[in-house]
Amino acid sequence: MREYVRDTSILPTWVATDVGEILGFITVKIHSKESFEIHCMAVLAQSRGRGIGSLLVEAACDWVRDQRGQFVQVKTIASSVDSPEYAETRQFY
Repeated sequence: MREYVRDTSILPTWVATDVGEILGFITVKIHSKESFEIHCMAVLAQSRGRGIGSLLVEAACDWVRDQRGQFVQVKTIASSVDSPEYAETRQFY
């Protein structure tokens, strides 16, 4: 977790807020001039289902296009691993 927090200060990061409260964030890792990765994304559980994650992905992908990027990848845990949290993540993507 500390690594993800640190990464927000060194990687391109977007934050969703509402009245000063952080609702979610997304960070993007640059692999090459054409290839990018959604490194980490999180939305507070109580804020999910409101389009916040979609807006964060859209903002990150807009930035990738501005950088002339061609590819954005997302890595997650396979469905063969029993994890309700990652099942929710896979369903989002």
